[in-house]
Amino acid sequence: MTLKIQKIRTNELGILMLTAFVFATSYAISEVSATTPNFHGHKWYWEETDYRYGSFSVADITQTQAYGALDSARSEISSPSDYHADKVTTGNNWITTANWADTTKHAQQYPHHDWLNYLDESDIEFNSNSGHHWSVGTDTTYTNMRAVANHEFAHGVDFEHTNTSGTVAYFGYVYSEWTAFNADDDTKMVAIYG
Repeated sequence: MTLKIQKIRTNELGILMLTAFVFATSYAISEVSATTPNFHGHKWYWEETDYRYGSFSVADITQTQAYGALDSARSEISSPSDYHADKVTTGNNWITTANWADTTKHAQQYPHHDWLNYLDESDIEFNSNSGHHWSVGTDTTYTNMRAVANHEFAHGVDFEHTNTSGTVAYFGYVYSEWTAFNADDDTKMVAIYG
């Protein structure tokens, strides 16, 4: 009887050690090294995000114009690497609006990670307060939606804010900073997704 109990405990210990090894290895794989501090290296498990668009109603632009800006930003973040952000009609990852009292706030991105630290969810909200105004295309009269979308999508692949000028993760909204991914941003994307 004692031998049988000992054998069961040995098997349980082996399973526990194997589980710990798989977790540690998976975590290490998800932590891609990088040369700049604004980059975590986490990734989407399947190297893709399926974003569902909410109904947009923001000041100064139509829903069609807003969706066009979002489509352009999705294309921007998908171009340097194997990662791609797809538009879908169903799903859990929403791009939508929220009415924030703080009209200086442009948008917010909400990433979530699974137990292996892979990204498994990402929502983006844009400020729909009537006191916050939006522009599209290359118009910089108000906050440019494509530029902000570029920045928020970058957070969606785990870029942190940086003081490095010219990068899409630059800490404050400046149209010229967030217009497109630069070479450094592209390098980070390729480092995660190939």
